[in-house]
Amino acid sequence: MKEIRVAEGIVPIEEAASDLDRLVRLAASTREPVVLTKAGRAVCVLLSPVTFDEMRSLAADEELTRQAMQSVADGDFVDGEVVEAWLKSWGTADELPPPR
Repeated sequence: MKEIRVAEGIVPIEEAASDLDRLVRLAASTREPVVLTKAGRAVCVLLSPVTFDEMRSLAADEELTRQAMQSVADGDFVDGEVVEAWLKSWGTADELPPPR
């Protein structure tokens, strides 16, 4: 996903109200956010559906990574050498049980 440069798409909400259709098309076509402000403070961000989906996917990936890192920190993992030995034993007379 491309870096979001919020400062390039800041629009006071008063202007957005009269130009919403154009702003929505702009966000959709450029995939850049449009930040709506009120009294100089950000109150809303318009995003294209693609950008929104990408952001949600990244957040989900980050959560899975956090969970995996926590599992490793908790010692909940299988040593690579144990997995390798198990894989090498597949289909042999001495096939090992799956590691736990």
